[in-house]
Amino acid sequence: MNVSWPANRLKDDDSISPEEHTFLDKLFAARSDQPLMAKWVVQHKGKASFTRRMLVVSKYRCITLKPPGLGGKLKVSKDWSFLDLLKIQVEQSDTTTAIKAIFSGGRILHIDPGMHCADVVRTIQHRIHKLVDAFHFSGRPKFALPLNWDAFCTDMSDKDKLVEAFHACCDFYLVPFRGDIATKLKAAMDTTPSVADFEHCIVGMAETSKPADCGIALALLRTLQHSRHFHSVVVRGFPIGDDGISMAFQTLEQPHPVLSSIRLSNVLASRGGLQALESAAKTKHQSPSEWTLTSLDLSDNSKWAKESVVALVSALKAFPSPLRVLNLAHCHLTHLMPLVAVLAQPSWAATLRTLDLSFNPMDADATAGLTGWLSQVKVLQHLNLAGTGIDTFQVINALKRNAPLYKSALMALDLSYNTLKPTTAAALGEMLETTQSFTSLVLRNVKPALASPTLSTILSPWFQNPHFATPSRASDLALSLDLSENNLSGGGGTLLADLISRSPRLRRDVLKLNQCTLHDDSLDAIVVAVAQCDSLSALHLEDNDGSPPPKSIFFSSPAVLRHAPGDAFVKVLTKQVQLKELYLSNSHPQSRYPLALLRAVVHSLGTTNSTLEVLDISGNGGGDDVAKCVAAVLPKTSCLRALFWDGNHTTLAGFRLVQEALRRNQSLRIMPVPVQDTRRLLDRRDPQREALFAVLGSMCESIERNQATVETHEGPTGVMSSMVFRDDAYDKADVMRRSWLQSGPADLRQSWSRGLDALSAVPPSSDNNYTSHSVDA
Repeated sequence: MNVSWPANRLKDDDSISPEEHTFLDKLFAARSDQPLMAKWVVQHKGKASFTRRMLVVSKYRCITLKPPGLGGKLKVSKDWSFLDLLKIQVEQSDTTTAIKAIFSGGRILHIDPGMHCADVVRTIQHRIHKLVDAFHFSGRPKFALPLNWDAFCTDMSDKDKLVEAFHACCDFYLVPFRGDIATKLKAAMDTTPSVADFEHCIVGMAETSKPADCGIALALLRTLQHSRHFHSVVVRGFPIGDDGISMAFQTLEQPHPVLSSIRLSNVLASRGGLQALESAAKTKHQSPSEWTLTSLDLSDNSKWAKESVVALVSALKAFPSPLRVLNLAHCHLTHLMPLVAVLAQPSWAATLRTLDLSFNPMDADATAGLTGWLSQVKVLQHLNLAGTGIDTFQVINALKRNAPLYKSALMALDLSYNTLKPTTAAALGEMLETTQSFTSLVLRNVKPALASPTLSTILSPWFQNPHFATPSRASDLALSLDLSENNLSGGGGTLLADLISRSPRLRRDVLKLNQCTLHDDSLDAIVVAVAQCDSLSALHLEDNDGSPPPKSIFFSSPAVLRHAPGDAFVKVLTKQVQLKELYLSNSHPQSRYPLALLRAVVHSLGTTNSTLEVLDISGNGGGDDVAKCVAAVLPKTSCLRALFWDGNHTTLAGFRLVQEALRRNQSLRIMPVPVQDTRRLLDRRDPQREALFAVLGSMCESIERNQATVETHEGPTGVMSSMVFRDDAYDKADVMRRSWLQSGPADLRQSWSRGLDALSAVPPSSDNNYTSHSVDA
């Protein structure tokens, strides 16, 4: 040791005064940290310069404080996180035992704590041991100590190590530690496969994220950077930039990683972050078997420059093994040819199973390159080219030339928001007539308008395909069809119903007909046809008014107008078609479903044959009549698990009916706070606020009770275990419902608490001209 420390360096009265204790309390009051030790020390500042400092060792930091001047207070001198610590070195001489703490960036803290030197070192040792999961496997702090100074540290569980690492990372980014996120992380570790979904962990059931959430997202990314507990990381809507993206990709560099799927959607990805992906790939060239990444989603990172595309292509070329899933939707890529060249490599053509290039404009060169690739690819299962402006005729012809692909491999195709000419429809129909694997077709808002002959040309061969129509051959194959945002009012709906009724034994999974301007006649025909099917899992008929068009009012009998299509829904919900999800919500007043239909649907839930688990009738303005129907069936149903019914102009009396019914129901586990109807009541002159919030609180308690019961019997992952979660990029309502259906008891409690707090903050209205849409409570 070359430093000549001064003798008699510390005074006899170097204890911590009450004023200094008060200062420390205030310093840590706003932090997610806690002081463990405070001691006056001598700090070496270079050459023969020494100064007196207070050393504070906390759970996550080393802090030095300057002594107060005349009439002054303590001041923070150095504030360094343990996450930046590289080495602790003890230097001993005949007269002094000093500590040299070396941090990243060449920062050094050289101190003499006097007789408490060993205590300081052991305290830091204990803390580093607990934070072991926050460090890179090769970058953990080193300790150069006397042998008898090694501290004994008890081991912790993997979950506790992860929580401690997250706590330290929150402190590193100076954001508050949130226990609810830690709880969700520990629960996610128990799932198979384990998924770290940032939106679920951080935002929960809130509609939008807050600016501070970005710091928490960075802390969570740094926590997972050196973790081997998660198979998938999902980050959506947090502007983490290149620093956060680099941390996500650096997770792949650790030895024996398990991370196989990364989704970084709408995170401001650019060239710098993509270069980190290439760097991570190159670290595994010597051990390609340790490259575990099979799925990469960089969607919604808009306006990529050419340099970003070049960086992505360079990274993909460096992969030790190709991806199985690649999603680049909504990235506004204008230079697709280099990407297509990578996909055309034999290894990629034999491996890639899902490709999403939707809403990236494709010129003639990109179209030619992609269609050439489609004619050679071998195992592609899902292809999404929605909104690309691509020549769909060339796409279908390329698929037809690759018979092994479309007959036995390709399962899903999305050509929405593109031009679909009759010649293209005919070619698509020919392909669907002989395929043995194609089970999902999405044709939303195609141009020109989807005429009846075109619809028949496409769907008739598919529905009559012997491979799907014979149950013995299609035991595991169920068809999904999405024709949303196409006008089916001019006979298209009736034709679709006719096509469905001709193939009743065909197994169906999802039928989506949202915003198709379906009226009474066509809606009734479709629902009647569905009732004849052997199976259908989910039926989406949102934003379809279900009322007769103006002309038909004068030519239909009152009995027909009163019952159709409500009777058809009764047949669907009481017949053994195994329908589990029904969506009838409306976001526009002019497209509301009539009360007769809503009443028939809700009453069907009380029958013994009903298998419905999810029902959405929100936004239909049915008034308290809907609440009465819901209250009547809740004690009877044992299947209904999720109910969305806000926006029905329910009054306090209606809420009270549902409240009493919920007390006798044991199946309903998901029901969002009825924000719209509650706010409508609060806007009245005399809203009866206390009674209203008491009723809402009681409803929440009943739902929490049901969730807790299920959690006790089925575990935390079993609350909605039978639901099929679909991540739909088109319908915002689907995204909202998905977050609800994946929620647990803690999420529901937090959402209701947040919603009620926001509603209770609404000031009483002084508007005497308020007009109610329903009967006053």
